[in-house]
Amino acid sequence: MPEKTKFLIVDDHPIIGVAMELFLNNNFRNVELTTAEGGKEALKVLGNQKFDLVILDANLPDSNVLSLIPNIFSHDAHARILIFTMFPENVLAKRLFSMNISGFLSKNSHDDEILKAIKTILNGGKYISKDFSDILISDFLCSNQGVNPFEELSNREYQIMLEMLKGKTAKEISNKLHLHNSSVSTYRQRVYEKVRVDNNIDLFKKAQLFGILD
Repeated sequence: MPEKTKFLIVDDHPIIGVAMELFLNNNFRNVELTTAEGGKEALKVLGNQKFDLVILDANLPDSNVLSLIPNIFSHDAHARILIFTMFPENVLAKRLFSMNISGFLSKNSHDDEILKAIKTILNGGKYISKDFSDILISDFLCSNQGVNPFEELSNREYQIMLEMLKGKTAKEISNKLHLHNSSVSTYRQRVYEKVRVDNNIDLFKKAQLFGILD
């Protein structure tokens, strides 16, 4: 019997796990599927076994994806991670690819593109969608016309910024990211300075301008 292909689905919406299980069983033989509804649960699972592919939502309530990915690699240095999310690619894809993910897909992708991405990654490749390829080309062509200020943020500052855009208080951010309140305040100020805004309202408007928010 052929060896099983092991998938870990990390998503806080159970319906996604059910739909993905059906999709994988219809397109692959000998599938073994494990689900986790958050980053903490996923790390516990990864502490006990390895997977051929981790399919990961980028917007989990208990974890920030920029912290979670290094933790996944600490459990399995050779992990293959496909980000499957509603976040638009221009928000996180470049930053996450720099952290060595294997692919990034919108949950709005058609089945044939999802299948192509999974097969590409399982065969050892990286999957870049046409939309993301177009973003890279556009960024290259426009590179001399001004820098996107959000790209100047460090990963930690970007984490803080995403939580700020969700309307989270400093205390809520510190609890989620396990930081002191004073550290969160420092990072918030750095975000304001680098993005060149004075408050959350202006940050929100600028995030919309640069496509960080739909």
